[in-house]
Amino acid sequence: MFYKSGHLFLALCLVGIFGCEPGNLNDNDMDQFYDQVDHERPPSASEPITSNKLYYFESKTQVINFVEAELGITWEWSDNPSNLVVVRKAGSGYKPGAEEQAYDDLFIVVDRDTDTIHHFSRGSAEGTIVASRKSQYGYTNYRDPHTGNYETPALSPGQYRFKVDYHKGQYKALWVYNWNYDRLGLPTQRLAGNDGDYYVGGVNVHKGGDTWNYSVGCLTQHYSYWDEFISHFDMGKWGRVYVVGDYNGSFQEPSVLTPEQFSVSAPSGTQVGTTVTFSGPCTGGIYSMRLDVDGHEICRQATPGTTWTCDYAFNTAGQGRLVVAYAFGDAGQLKGTAQTTITVVDSTGDVTISSDDPVIIEGETAHFSGFANNLAGGRVAVDVDGTEIYSQAINSASQPFTFTYAFTSYGSGRVLRIIGYNASGNQIAQATQNIDVQAASAILMTVAVPDPLIVGSRVTFSGIARNIHAIGATVDGYSIGTVNVEASDRYYLAYTFANSGQNRTLLITGYDANGDAIPGAQLTRTITVLP
Repeated sequence: MFYKSGHLFLALCLVGIFGCEPGNLNDNDMDQFYDQVDHERPPSASEPITSNKLYYFESKTQVINFVEAELGITWEWSDNPSNLVVVRKAGSGYKPGAEEQAYDDLFIVVDRDTDTIHHFSRGSAEGTIVASRKSQYGYTNYRDPHTGNYETPALSPGQYRFKVDYHKGQYKALWVYNWNYDRLGLPTQRLAGNDGDYYVGGVNVHKGGDTWNYSVGCLTQHYSYWDEFISHFDMGKWGRVYVVGDYNGSFQEPSVLTPEQFSVSAPSGTQVGTTVTFSGPCTGGIYSMRLDVDGHEICRQATPGTTWTCDYAFNTAGQGRLVVAYAFGDAGQLKGTAQTTITVVDSTGDVTISSDDPVIIEGETAHFSGFANNLAGGRVAVDVDGTEIYSQAINSASQPFTFTYAFTSYGSGRVLRIIGYNASGNQIAQATQNIDVQAASAILMTVAVPDPLIVGSRVTFSGIARNIHAIGATVDGYSIGTVNVEASDRYYLAYTFANSGQNRTLLITGYDANGDAIPGAQLTRTITVLP
């Protein structure tokens, strides 16, 4: 939100002097604004951004070139290790309420010292559209002199400075300044329903809520992504904010590629050192594609044609390794994804492992069981996040085993891995599983995953959430909803999947009444959505 001053707020109508139209100012030092007669609007994009909610950038260079072309400026760095780019109408479109402004803007954090960029799809670069909230915060808003209606500001497309400071003295956020290091002279564009352009002050980039976007003109990012987002910015340092896109631009639904247009296929398994061919169709306006295995790029084609192929030889074994193909359009926007899995082995050994407890709690004994086939004379070893917790000699061709372990720290999505070794000590089998270890506290959380999950069919994820205010869920990093926990400590989150896929990551997170993620209250599940 804007800052609220204890001073009297004055309406400004000095068009002839300042070149702006009526508006309210929101900072204590109003004299500073009156002394500045040259308030130039930042360069604006020539046209509204024609992106969609899956707009995706592949590299830092692509982001910088995009910003410079859209805004007609030269990219700059400051002492903060990251800059922020806001692309309007390119976010997920998540609605915090039926009547509220959607989180439909994409926030991109661009690292100065690496080639890394970070996408945050639940951004809002405009204020609330609910009349009661706009009037409630009328001291910060523009009141149209003709209609008498309150309106919230939306920053004009352009370049701004930011400094990392505390939002309302509570948590780290970004304070936005104009190019002259002025908190007051921030230009807005002509909004739908407004009489004209005007200047505002006290704009921050801060945390957004789930019932509304917590903004009467600030830039907000939904609280479920906030901690990761703000971690890229150092307290007290300066950086740049680049706002691209027109507030009044239309929201375009993404194009959806069918499996007939884009997909990936592979053999069910292969051996280490043996070349395997991945392939699939590639139509529907695809200009480039990329193939990743376990999050690492192995192939890229600029003009794949109507089909694509990629040959690759694995050098390590692994079961259920995730293969994801990405399709991109002419402007680099993500048009669709396809995925499959492949198992890579050294020979014919086979191992399995699973947790026998519905909930694993830090400090309490957890029970595990598994099976080893074709490992006679060898052994199995089990590790968690790379630290071995169990080893067992295997004496027969087919042998079950059980063991217990008490975890000393909590964490979601921890990797439980079993490796099978033959009599010569060579690794010939491997299997992994993600487990969640909850904190040893009064917090308790479970999740029941419906089976099957089918595209187009509405399903409900449910579970227990004790001493938790709200539950949020993401699939592959994209939010599928947030719900409050009922008085019975139960929660129910309904969702309809639009796309199929194997080995998709479901993350359930518990939040407190302030909208902050609760340490240890996370569950990770691997799901398959059928066509």
